[in-house]
Parts: sequence; C-alpha cells; structure tokens
Amino acid sequence: MKSTLRKYCILITTIFSLVLSVFVLNAQTVNTTYPSAPGSVNAVVSDANYTYVGGNFTSIGSLPIKYLARIKRSDNTVDASWTPNPGNVTSGGAAVNSLALSGTDLYVSGDFTTIGGQAINKLARISTIGSGTADLTWQPNVNSRVAQMIVSGTDLFIAGIFSSIGGQPYSPLAKISTLGTGLPDPNWRPNPNLQVLSIALAGNNLYLGGAFTSIGGLTQNGIARISTTGTGDADPNWMPVITKTTGSPSIHTIKISDTGSELYIGGFFNQVGGLVRNNIAKISANGNGEVDVNWNPNANSLVNRLFVLGNNAYAAGNFFNIGGIPRSRFAKLDANGTGAVDPNWNTPFTTVNFVYAFEKVGSDLLIGGAFAVNSNTIPVQYNLLQLVGETAQVTPPVTPVIAGPAGINNGIAMWLDAADIDADGIAGNNPTLNTNFTTWKDKSGYARNATSLNTLNPITYIPNEINGNPVARFTRVNDVVGSAMQVANMDIRSITNPEVTMFTVYKTGAKGSNGQGQALWGNDNGAWDRFFYNSWNFSDDGIVSLGLGNPNFANISGAGITGKTQLMTAVYKSGMAGGSAIYFNGAVVTNFTDNTDPSAAISSLRIGSDGDNGMFNGDIAEFIVYNRKLTNCEILQVNQYLGAKYGVTFTTATITAPATTVCSGTAAELTASAGDSYQWFKDGISIA
Repeated sequence: MKSTLRKYCILITTIFSLVLSVFVLNAQTVNTTYPSAPGSVNAVVSDANYTYVGGNFTSIGSLPIKYLARIKRSDNTVDASWTPNPGNVTSGGAAVNSLALSGTDLYVSGDFTTIGGQAINKLARISTIGSGTADLTWQPNVNSRVAQMIVSGTDLFIAGIFSSIGGQPYSPLAKISTLGTGLPDPNWRPNPNLQVLSIALAGNNLYLGGAFTSIGGLTQNGIARISTTGTGDADPNWMPVITKTTGSPSIHTIKISDTGSELYIGGFFNQVGGLVRNNIAKISANGNGEVDVNWNPNANSLVNRLFVLGNNAYAAGNFFNIGGIPRSRFAKLDANGTGAVDPNWNTPFTTVNFVYAFEKVGSDLLIGGAFAVNSNTIPVQYNLLQLVGETAQVTPPVTPVIAGPAGINNGIAMWLDAADIDADGIAGNNPTLNTNFTTWKDKSGYARNATSLNTLNPITYIPNEINGNPVARFTRVNDVVGSAMQVANMDIRSITNPEVTMFTVYKTGAKGSNGQGQALWGNDNGAWDRFFYNSWNFSDDGIVSLGLGNPNFANISGAGITGKTQLMTAVYKSGMAGGSAIYFNGAVVTNFTDNTDPSAAISSLRIGSDGDNGMFNGDIAEFIVYNRKLTNCEILQVNQYLGAKYGVTFTTATITAPATTVCSGTAAELTASAGDSYQWFKDGISIA
C-alpha cells in the first residue's frame, strides 16, 4: 500500500473578409480561407492560442514550412516565426505522425532524424515558446514509427511499430519519462507481440488497439486493457471477444465516451461478443468489455478514425456505405441509440483518401487527412478543413437537474444512493435481492457513475438492510481481490479538487486477513493520498490519511465494528493550515492540514478499496461528494438528512440553556457540549 513516509479599420476589413470566405457545402460551413497543406495532415492539436499541425506537407498556406507548423487561432494565419523544421538526412522525408501537448511542451513523433538541423530520432520535445526549438537533452531515440502518444503527468505513453528505444529492445508500446533524458520505464513492459495502432487513457487503465494477438503472453485479439502502473499487466477479465471472418481482427482507433464508461472502436472486424459488428462498435470500458447490443452503425470496410463529441460521433475510413447509407469514407453518427447515420450531414469532401485527425477548436471542428474540397464557387482546400460552428451544432444532452441532499446543491459533485441505484428518481424499480450489478448511477445530475473495477466478485444489491433502505454489498477475498468500483470522472486529488467534503454511510462486514486492513474509499497508489480504512489491521478501529507529515493519519475509534451503521465525513481543504477535518458519526475527530499528495495519486475515485489494495467487505448505503468545503452547519444538515433516513443519531451534542423559558425582550445563550456545527431553529425555522 504505502510506506509510512509524496487597429479599427483593419479589424473591420478582416471581419468582412471572413464573412465572404465562408461557404455552405453539404450542410457544413467551410472556411475557405483556412490554410491548406498539400501532401497530408496526420495530426492536429490546439491550445488557447495556436493550432499545431503535423503531416507530410512541404508547405502550408502560402509559407514553405515543412511537416510541422502552427496556425494562429486569432486570425487563422500560419505563424511564420515558429519553424521547428523536421528533417531526414537519409531519405529526405520527415513526415510528422503524432502530436501530444503538455503545457508549453509539444511532443512530436515522425519519420525525422533531425529537428532544426540537430540530430533527434523519431521522437522529440519542442517548445511552443519562441521559434520552436527542440529540447536536445530529452532524446529517447526510438528506432521506428510512433503512431500515437498520450502524455499524463510525467509519463509519455507511446505506441506504434518501433522495436527499440535508446538502443535497447522494446516492444511497440512504452512508458517514457518526460523528465531528464526521456528514459523508458524499465519495469513497465506490456510486451504486445505486434504493432499497436491506437491508445486511450482512463485513470490507471490504458486501452490498446492494434494488430497484436497477445500482451505479455496473454491472448488478446487486437484490443486490451492494461495497467499504467507496475509492470503494465493486461487485465485478464476485460477481454472483448473480437473476431474477423477471414484473417485476424485489428483495432485501428479507440475513443472513450464523455462518461468514461464506454469505448468506441473501429478497425477490421466482423463480430464483437458474438454479435455481428462490422468494423465499428461500442463496448463497455468496464466489466468484461461487453458489446453495446443496440449501437451498430455497420460500416462496409475499415474504420480507421473515430471522434466523439457529445451526442455525435464522426467515423472515417475506407468504407463507402455505413448504416445502409452511401457515405464516402466519412460520416456523422448518433453516438447513442443505434448509432444511426445523420441523413442531413454528408461528407464535405470532393475527393478523399483518408481522414487522419480531428480536433475541436472553440466551436469549430478541424479535420486533417488526405483529401480535397472543391466547388465551382470556392477554391480548393487540401488536407486541412475548418468546419465553422460544427461543434456548436452538437445536440445538447438533456440539461441535468443538479441536486444534493438536504437542499445543499452548491458544489455537489457525486451522489450515490442505493435507494435510487439507477438514479431515475422512481421508487420501486430497483433490483431485487442478491442482484449483481456493475454500475451505480450518480443522482447529482453530473453522471459521475461508479462502475465495477477489475472485479472478481460482483457488487450485490441487498434491499431493506438499514432502516428499510437498501445497500450495495462489497465482498472481499483478499487484499487485492474482491469487489471494487471506480468513478472515472471523479478526481479527488487536490491538484484537481483542492476542496472536497465526502459523506459515506456504511456497515463493516466480517473482517479478514492478508494485507493491512480494509478500506472504504480512496485514490491511493502508494503514497499518503486521500483514503479511509474503516478497519486498520483488521481491528475495530480505522484510519484516515492526512498526508505526508506527522502524523500521517488519524485514528477512527470504532470505525470497523462489524454490523454497525456508521457515518464517516472527510473534509479536505488543500493549502490551508488546519483547514481540513475528519468527522465520525457527526463528531469532530480531528482538524488537520491536508498534506496528501496533490498529483501523484490515482485520478479516479475508488470505492471498496483505498485505490490500489485494501479491499472492503461490507455494505455501503450512500456516498456523497462535494467539490468544496461545506460549512459546519451544512455538514450538520446533511448529517440530519442521513440520520433520519437510516435511523441513526449522528450528532452527539447536548444543548444547555440558562433557563427553561425565554420571554419576549430577553435573550439566552445556548451552548453545545461539542463542536460548533449546529443550526438553531425556532418552530422549525432557522434563527442563527
């Protein structure tokens, strides 16, 4: 788990010019003055000021800038001052294949052997400040093509067809440090046996697509989920069964849904999970990777790129028919339902070989590839296209009703209630006794759903368990095996959420052994991160992490008593001395300074474990998270709501007054025996 110690007329002219240069074609509004890039555009990324474009072009707009350029978002002109100048001393071709942006660093992969005349092989880090010089100290030295990259903190995940890094043998997937000289992690070696074409990151899971048939010796047909930590082992339980009628299947593109619970995949295949799925499908990011039984666009050939935005999905490839509708290599689909093709949105291209890149830039959609857009009334656009306002046309989801318990809505981030486990607000349609489930839906309105994580044991629904209310039952086998859930889009690290207030109503089950105890929730990955052990060393007492310091944790007496309904409240406020607090059953246990690791912890909340181990055994009835520090009175109000619901008095103060009668015109001072989180009422109305 962890060690004990981590100018006016000019402006008017410009606006007038932009208005005249917009052309509506096939229901899309094309900006015909956007820079073209003869050759191909393979990658596009953007920040607040610039759009970075990589590919196999030797000019862009009217400038002779090769392979890598950037476009000013303010006026859509190419920045002539930023010229990294990739080159190749052997072949002359130095196409850029992939881009990843992190702050002022742009990670670039391609066929180059030099950047700005300096020797750098296939993978480089270039500054977005100044003229675009390469960092000559950061030199991983990859021997062949990197198809895709993802940067996460101080890690850069790279995938492709390479076989060595820094002269050492490496399979075509590696985790490289963004620090120092760019060394690969020698321990993280998933070892796919063939090329990896696409990767997608969600929390501590990295999803892979490619032509491989095994990962670290484990059979996998073109798709896998591996851990971003440790040695990068493949998850043997998450194994979508993907097949192809002739030959081996291959996955060319993977995109994660907005909720993080689903994956959109494209490639060459004919079946997923025993169901006919031609070259495009939607599968679960959790469980066993089950296929969505309804979503079936049905493309007649390769799907090599997908882009998902709200309720819309864009598919590109080598197909000419998708969903029974003629579409030449590019289509817009419904990201939900059956995946129907938008009948009113046709391809904007006159000719198209392939689409390689998508990027949302403001309300516009940028598309890169090898194509042309032409009309009798507009000039030809090559390989880089700006669809004006396209992302603003995304069908908005139903506006959620944001709600928190006891009417405290401000700052509510997640609300899991076993009495409304499907979050539909309808009583009586919850599962029956001992029903196993993999999704616990969030009723806050933010869709931060908890989903089963690498689970060997299901989470079980038990009705009428606490004061007539149901619970979710978690079953522990050992320290790392049991029932556990993650909330992929609920990040409790202080770098993301400096303030959080968390309420959990639970009952401890039978205690086991093997490990350091059992944990209710956390984001731990080895340091003193934010987590709560209800039973430490399998005793009746628990601990809550306070972070690196002295002490590291607070003792919670009685937190692990078997069969007792308990309420644990954690208030973390980073950066404020003494600004955090732990409450247990409504009483303050300790006030402390939050010294938990701000960024190195897991980015998705885990329920039923501390994050990396400490599997929980017992019941959870309700779990509420706010992304702010609630006031003492607000904490009391939530406690009152929970106390009434679960038949437990969570506040322990006694109230004393100088007299039993207070007449008009007089005053009395009321004193609470403990704490200051008490709201005074007169005839049910708040008075202080």
